[in-house]
Amino acid sequence: MKRAVAAGVGIAVFVIVSWAMFQNMAPEWRRHRRLARSGVQIAGTVRAKEPMNHASIRYDYFVAGVRYAGGPCSVHTQFDRIRVGDTITVTYVPDSPSISTCEDPQAAYKTRFGMLFIIAPSFALFGALGMGFGLYFRYLRRPSTHSSNHAMQRTSGSTE
Repeated sequence: MKRAVAAGVGIAVFVIVSWAMFQNMAPEWRRHRRLARSGVQIAGTVRAKEPMNHASIRYDYFVAGVRYAGGPCSVHTQFDRIRVGDTITVTYVPDSPSISTCEDPQAAYKTRFGMLFIIAPSFALFGALGMGFGLYFRYLRRPSTHSSNHAMQRTSGSTE
């Protein structure tokens, strides 16, 4: 029964943490999936550099004469070479031009997929296992009769 309680708590923690992480990460994954599947590339212009925001940039681009602003967009190793005003490649969704990225949409989609379906569940699983085992060993397990403290119990002939 006690093992079932610990397992139930572990499963509940896994489900709750996985659900919370999925709710947080899924919109970004869906956005990159749309960009990877139906994105159209266009030239954009770097508007700002943000070194304290994961070395990202903000950019502007035009679709059918309408100006759109995008970002932040991580450019990682290229950050030092990029200057405000430089031309960059922007990928946007034709039926929703405000959805865009300056990253490679296929690579960004694969990265988000791995984070959402491999890394996040792994963290949730480790947390759930830690919670379940910790609960079991701390509160639910029967004390061992072969404990090292067992030898320190008073004997009938002790004097105090």
